[in-house]
Amino acid sequence: MKKIPNYIAGEPSTTNQEMIIENQLITYNATYWNIISAMKNATLVQPLLEAIERKKIIKVLENAMQYFNPSLELISQILGSDFEFLQESMEKTKNWCRNLSSYYEKITEKHVAYHSSNPTVCILPSNSEQESLFVIAQVLLSQNAAIVRPSNRGAGAYTALELINAIHRSVDDFNDRSLNILKKAVSILSISSEQDYLQLLSAKNWNYVFFGTQKSIEEMKKKLILPARKVIGYGTGLGMTIIWKDALIEKYIDDIAESITVNGGNECVSTDIIYIHPSCYQKFMDLFPSKALIKTKVREANIHFVERELKKRGLQIELSFHDDLLQPLCIPLSKYESAIEYPAPIVSIRQIEDDLEELIEYDLKTNSLERNIATAIYTEKYFDELKKSSKAHIVKHNTPTHKVDLMLPHQGIYLTRELLDTTFQA
Repeated sequence: MKKIPNYIAGEPSTTNQEMIIENQLITYNATYWNIISAMKNATLVQPLLEAIERKKIIKVLENAMQYFNPSLELISQILGSDFEFLQESMEKTKNWCRNLSSYYEKITEKHVAYHSSNPTVCILPSNSEQESLFVIAQVLLSQNAAIVRPSNRGAGAYTALELINAIHRSVDDFNDRSLNILKKAVSILSISSEQDYLQLLSAKNWNYVFFGTQKSIEEMKKKLILPARKVIGYGTGLGMTIIWKDALIEKYIDDIAESITVNGGNECVSTDIIYIHPSCYQKFMDLFPSKALIKTKVREANIHFVERELKKRGLQIELSFHDDLLQPLCIPLSKYESAIEYPAPIVSIRQIEDDLEELIEYDLKTNSLERNIATAIYTEKYFDELKKSSKAHIVKHNTPTHKVDLMLPHQGIYLTRELLDTTFQA
């Protein structure tokens, strides 16, 4: 098994307590003193990062992508993710980082001066390892020090450490001693979920980036005992697809099916519910089974979750498997049966006519959401009209929910901009 140390002030650190992840990784449970050391380091590093020109940091991060090559085979084994999907997602994120100068130019305004704010604590998700790169790069782009706590259930600790090593090698490519502080700018702490670590990581006016359900994000916020500068929560998806009466189903059925089955249906931008005009319903149900291709084995824990939810709802549905792969499933809903986000290739489907906005609001409310991440609308003539019913951060026209453009706001915000202080220039 691969051993992944904690990383504090530019140095690896291990403890006596090992944590095993999916029989593939060994991480080390950070101690109280590890957490305190990481916080002291972030406080010391912060003003030194502020002194570096941002364009130099951008060059280091862009250059680091030639060295950032984590083992996708290992990550795929740990997550149970489809290798091709993982490869495509990681390459897309690396391409985004290779073009950070364009990204920064896009998210900033010429008449505004941007300044670093304060150190940032990031609690990473368990099922999206490219988020390590996406989040850490944006914290450094904002010239803030970072403390990263990877999930104990994914490969986040490994991916984050691989990124730090790539940044080290990139810094060495530049003949500039001031850049050496970037080697100490990010600390990685693997912390058991049993520990009440957020109270220890609470610091006045620091930034916090949380991933999770709306409920878990609110619970994490409550554990911060000192007032934060900003708490940024990235919630779960509840991806929605609307298929209207004039939709070209035969043309787009492959995209729609892929949005349901992508990575075993376990992506925050997977389609979780379809709202469909009655005139299209039977055609979709006839076409879907032959188009919904599965490449990814769904985790045992996810299957148990699905089975519990189906039983709880009184649904007499037996899951179907082929070569150990859970087969896609469409679950028709009556008007006031609520849709949920299954971590599997399972989609709820509602027939709608003039009650679309009402049902979207109902599904959001029953999932404790104000907005969902993405909605795809399939129509030739009625996009602008149907868009008014959506509450999504991103609304797409004849484009599937899972196709993500990293140059656009993520869940309605640019993280880097949220982490920067601003002053207006005359």
